[in-house]
Amino acid sequence: MDIQTQLMAVVYAVILIVFYKKVTFYMVLVSVGVGTLLYGLEISPMISIGAAALTLGLLVNMAKTEGFNTRTPARDISSQVRKIKSDYMNSSMIEGYEDVKKEKDEKPAPALTTKEEMPTPFKLGEIPSQVKNGPHIDAASTLVKAINSLNPDQIKAMSKDTQQLIETQKSLMGMLGSMKPMLNDGKELMDTFQQMFGN
Repeated sequence: MDIQTQLMAVVYAVILIVFYKKVTFYMVLVSVGVGTLLYGLEISPMISIGAAALTLGLLVNMAKTEGFNTRTPARDISSQVRKIKSDYMNSSMIEGYEDVKKEKDEKPAPALTTKEEMPTPFKLGEIPSQVKNGPHIDAASTLVKAINSLNPDQIKAMSKDTQQLIETQKSLMGMLGSMKPMLNDGKELMDTFQQMFGN
């Protein structure tokens, strides 16, 4: 290798060392790719390494310095966070809240004064519907509203599922019926063993 090629290699290494915090693997890969491509086109090694160094320098200077990487020192991270925070606090992008304007006839809701007026939904040993002023669920109207909200397709699907459930229950009952004689035989066998060997 001649002296000029060695000089270009030193320049490339200096760029790597000086911009160590900003250089990424992608930048090195692109710059080495440019140098290799030029060398493959039978351009002199000095020009190929020089082009790689120039590419790396351009990529480092064009790259935005947002975020952190594993080589970023703690003091740089804290200074960047402080800068971001101060930029945010001084920004006009922060929304404020407008005060609610009171209307002329507006009155606050009445406050409950006695304990009896306040609903106590849960008391130990009592069902909530038994408690005075407690919650009440109207099961009938809730069921009627739920049924009315169903469309015909949903009702058909429910009836189909119900029919399948009934068929499954019938087949289970048939299986239990066929198992009954076996269970009776097993019980007789156990009784026989118990008589022979005792408790």
